[in-house]
Amino acid sequence: RLAGQDNKNAVVRTVGVLDKQEIAVLKDHFKEDYGAEPNVSTVSPTVGKELAKNAIIALTIASLGIILYVSIRFEWRMAVPAVVALIHDAFFIITIFSLLRLEVDITFIAAV
Repeated sequence: RLAGQDNKNAVVRTVGVLDKQEIAVLKDHFKEDYGAEPNVSTVSPTVGKELAKNAIIALTIASLGIILYVSIRFEWRMAVPAVVALIHDAFFIITIFSLLRLEVDITFIAAV
């Protein structure tokens, strides 16, 4: 699928995981047709599970840090609702991306 300004970007999505030979064939095809070797990003199911696990751990640590800071700086009664509001906002954005079937990439994960 071509995308971007003036259709100068192409995106290839596959259902399964491609092996190195299939990736090499795609790279050669794009280099031949478009004159530039493409950037290839893959996320296997194993990497996806590890990424989800690390995200949950990071979310827990960040939430506890925010609760601790807000409890010390303001009042403890404000800390938990503040974290719940932040988590609500993140889940809202994730839900919108899911419903609209928008691409989730490394940039999206870092932003959320």
